[in-house]
Amino acid sequence: KVLLSGILSDTVLLKSPTTTEVDRETVAELAQLAGVDAMEFGMTMFAKAGSLVSREAREVLAADFKIYNELSVNVGIGQVETLTLEDLEEVREPLLRSLENLREEKNLDWVMLLVTNVITEESMLLSSSFPKGEGSLIYKRLGDHLFFLPGVLSRKKQLLPEVLRVLEEIA
Repeated sequence: KVLLSGILSDTVLLKSPTTTEVDRETVAELAQLAGVDAMEFGMTMFAKAGSLVSREAREVLAADFKIYNELSVNVGIGQVETLTLEDLEEVREPLLRSLENLREEKNLDWVMLLVTNVITEESMLLSSSFPKGEGSLIYKRLGDHLFFLPGVLSRKKQLLPEVLRVLEEIA
């Protein structure tokens, strides 16, 4: 079940554009060996991860965080998967403060958190203050440092290319 959990988490229930045919085949085999329905197991796994409101902002941000250095700009991007985006507004301010704190601590230029709803296959993006970059993102701005990203599940294959485009544009 541990291997099954890892693959389902990494591929966002096999929905991420990073999902390979090997991932699908391996999930089917592991689910059969474990005697579980892979999707039910995966949904239970994401539900047990807890809502955004049940965790500290810093914990949410640090759980899956990567740093990129592109065009002399240091960018940090975290990602968290959830079953609902409904409680995001309740934790938005603490998350934004945590983004700014992490930006300063790690000497980064821009820090973001991709909050992904695994059910609706959409994400919200929280951003630290980086006016040049934020103003160039193609995503719909919903408020200060908050963007809506329909269909975006992958930090690496979907969000990062847009961030790189923005950095090239402002360079």
